[in-house]
Amino acid sequence: MENIKKNLLMMTLLMGALALSSCGAGDNGKSQDSGKSAPKSTSTFVPSSVTPIDLPKYEVKFLDADGKEISKEQIEHGKKLTKPADPAAPSGKKFYGWMNSKNGGQIWNFDAEDLNYVGEDIELKPLFVDDLEPQTFEAELCPAITEGNGGAGMHGATYSGGADGKQLVNRAFDGEFDASGSFIQDDDGTVRYATSEDDQSMVFGGFVHFMYEKGDTLTWNLKSDVAASNVTLFARLGAEYAKADELTGEKHYSFTDEEFQIKVNGVALKYGKITMHNVPETGGFLTFQDYFMAANLDLVAGDNKIEMVVNNDINLFSTIAATAPCVDAIKLLSTSNLTWPEAKLSNFERD
Repeated sequence: MENIKKNLLMMTLLMGALALSSCGAGDNGKSQDSGKSAPKSTSTFVPSSVTPIDLPKYEVKFLDADGKEISKEQIEHGKKLTKPADPAAPSGKKFYGWMNSKNGGQIWNFDAEDLNYVGEDIELKPLFVDDLEPQTFEAELCPAITEGNGGAGMHGATYSGGADGKQLVNRAFDGEFDASGSFIQDDDGTVRYATSEDDQSMVFGGFVHFMYEKGDTLTWNLKSDVAASNVTLFARLGAEYAKADELTGEKHYSFTDEEFQIKVNGVALKYGKITMHNVPETGGFLTFQDYFMAANLDLVAGDNKIEMVVNNDINLFSTIAATAPCVDAIKLLSTSNLTWPEAKLSNFERD
């Protein structure tokens, strides 16, 4: 009997709830009180398993010249850094920039939109160098660019599926890719150094591209008027090809001083590991940036050789047989006068 009463009570409550529901909305979804259509929901169902991506955070440190910590904070992937004031340089030195000791001597560029980009732990320390003017030598003017695996110089076939006739030298018109060097191509096709009187819209820089085969070598044969010690070397490097990170989608790639060798008079430098972050989609180039390579180099009076050697077969894409950066130039700080008698502009004239 007791169960019957409980069932009757439950049925009564259910009927009451249905009655209240019918008072709230009449036929065809219209309110009986207002006669207006009930508003439709604009919300979209999102499964509870879908959550926003938590981007990684990295430790960013600023140090003083003695290596003492000035500041430290956690900064989210892809964010930018605020440029601090330039520190005072010691006597006889000048401030060159903030060097990221976590990334192969990278000189941090606070002004370039694509380079001021946090993608790893960063440790920035002021780099002071001898108060000398940099002597710059453009990679695109190297007369000796040797392709690996039996390639026939700059006209050989070692990249892009072995497509013959491609050139290692690439032009960067109107400052695109931030390639250095001021050159101009006259109407007759002659390429020469630009002057202040030239139409600046026609001035372009250049760089070496497509060093994507093991054994490819870029060589500077330089002459020094006297022997010099404590010479500082910078390499100006960029990138085109990279792989996307599975979490962030950011494109980056790395190489070590063994995989991409920089040799001075036959001795390979130990610059560590370089990672290039925020590389654009295929067909675009990451802005060139300076990398500190060494500060204690010795040059002999007379002939000296600086080489960049691709020493890996790390495949980036099916047609890219080795990992290598694009090379814009090298810069040296030396008390000696360096010349490049073999440099030639004719490299620009090849199609």
